[in-house]
Amino acid sequence: MNFLHCLSIVMLILTSQVVSASDWKYGGMTKSGNDTDIVFYDNSSIIRTSTVTRFWIKSISLKKLNAYSAQKSRRSQLIDASATKIAQGYIPAFLGLKSVRAASKSDIEFKDRVATVILWEVIANNHDIKMSSRFCFEINCDQKMIRAVEGDLFDNQGNVKPKQGPMNQEWGFIAPDTTSAWWSELVCLPK
Repeated sequence: MNFLHCLSIVMLILTSQVVSASDWKYGGMTKSGNDTDIVFYDNSSIIRTSTVTRFWIKSISLKKLNAYSAQKSRRSQLIDASATKIAQGYIPAFLGLKSVRAASKSDIEFKDRVATVILWEVIANNHDIKMSSRFCFEINCDQKMIRAVEGDLFDNQGNVKPKQGPMNQEWGFIAPDTTSAWWSELVCLPK
């Protein structure tokens, strides 16, 4: 019995380290029909070489984020974690991008966006929120090109959907004022 107790403690420690290994930051949103997905990039997974920057993104449906934040059992923890970040003056990097910041009509609107995005980031960093997709991207920062390296889509229960064929891993140019352009600003080192 003592061995099983020690084993369960070791498993708990290993699991908690994996859970806290990611640092999901807001990276925009996508719409598909009536569905809106909020996209996050893993700040801790960014790997830079001399020519390419690699990072992971995940998307979570706005409906799931709203349902998660509405759960009474989670509300206090989410509010506390969000309030701490706001009190520390944290502003998500995405909202600090010049083109994104310019879209806010007033300081009040900007502060509301900051509070909402911080709440989303807090939720995204919880291991039990179900994601819609997860992809690894590479950006050639000098050439302003992007490609998906690998990825998965998930069903509503969080299970990986079967792949519909091989992923297109070809490089494509990054168009201005797109989510890919904003990701480029977030993950590429300034020149």
